[in-house]
Amino acid sequence: MSNENRRPWYKNPAYLGVIVAILAIVITIIVWQWPNPSPLSDFSISVSPMQGSVQPGGVIQTTITVKGIHGYKHSVSLSASGQPSDVIITFIPPFGEATPAYASTMTINVDSNVPAGDHTITIKGTGADGEEHACKYILTIRPTPTPPPTASATPPVEAYIVYSDIGIATGDVWVWSGADWGLESPILVDGSYVAADAPEGTTYFAVTSGSGHGNYVGWGVFLGIFKNHRLIRSHTVDLSDYENLEFWVKSPIDLRVEIQQDNAEGKKSFPCLISNYGWNGSSPDVWQKVTIPKRGFRNVNLTKIFCPFMITGKGSNISFYVDEVMWVI
Repeated sequence: MSNENRRPWYKNPAYLGVIVAILAIVITIIVWQWPNPSPLSDFSISVSPMQGSVQPGGVIQTTITVKGIHGYKHSVSLSASGQPSDVIITFIPPFGEATPAYASTMTINVDSNVPAGDHTITIKGTGADGEEHACKYILTIRPTPTPPPTASATPPVEAYIVYSDIGIATGDVWVWSGADWGLESPILVDGSYVAADAPEGTTYFAVTSGSGHGNYVGWGVFLGIFKNHRLIRSHTVDLSDYENLEFWVKSPIDLRVEIQQDNAEGKKSFPCLISNYGWNGSSPDVWQKVTIPKRGFRNVNLTKIFCPFMITGKGSNISFYVDEVMWVI
């Protein structure tokens, strides 16, 4: 057979198989050694709960969470927009490292002149590298109901008013909750909650704890000079001549009542449970009068009381209400 009738070597099936195998090996090596591009680092921002309602003059809180993605190593600052001019929003803390995440409590203070309505608030996170992300919060301003005509409340003679429609003792209200330990912030904290069933006047103090096992919420009246809720100088009051602490409460759970002497570092009394002083847990939706004699507040000097009333409730999503707190002779 002549050479002209022979097929070229590269068309020989035997050689073709070898060539294909070699190419497959070369391609596999290239793909294996080719560097994979690293995913871009970034962050996300979320709010929980995503909506809330409050009456004019009230305060509400929610939690902002910033999470780093793929090793994001920059700090992220928070800001808000879209709220009415008389609504003040603060973040604590206002910025943090998103490595791997941080949470900030957003407090919304609503002026008493803000009209009712729904408002979409945009919460923006701005990274130190210029990255920006945002989430939305729906704020509902509830209309203030028109209370029915009632007779003016007249406090008993020789009474020391701690909290009532008239106001609070000279000082400020401090609030504490599970948010101090990383749990969800209170859903509601409103010291001027307007309702027709108020035992005294037309308003009372309403709180609702955040969700989560072990959560709690409480508040108290502390005496002194304050600036932006920060104590400048503490004052005290002599309660030794008063016989009882009285107040109205509506609650589904047993609450703890205490007082404190001297200043913010002073000793607290032993806790008094309202179930021992007039509250009946079988009627959680009924206003009940609680009377605690001064002898119940052991471990403090009644002649120099810095906090004449503090109350705390434990539980997830628990609401309780307090009205007309006073010491009486």
